[in-house]
Amino acid sequence: MRGILEQLFNGDLTMERSYNQNLEYKQALSAMVAIREKLLSTLNSEQKIVFQQFLDAQINVSHLDSIEDCVYGFKLGSIMIAEVFMVK
Repeated sequence: MRGILEQLFNGDLTMERSYNQNLEYKQALSAMVAIREKLLSTLNSEQKIVFQQFLDAQINVSHLDSIEDCVYGFKLGSIMIAEVFMVK
């Protein structure tokens, strides 16, 4: 078995999570889709373009936040492991 750092380096580990079995996630997603459709039905073509630009920017920010959360979690976990091995 290869070490976890080698697996991470080679891209063999993924951060994929499946929400499709989570009832709370399904309900939140369903509500979001319904609200989005309701909003879109009230917008003209130009407003729909601006709204889509907003959604694209929001997705980008969310992606960047996810990267920061991952890096922070990795650093925090590393500090915790280091503390376990510190001699007192």
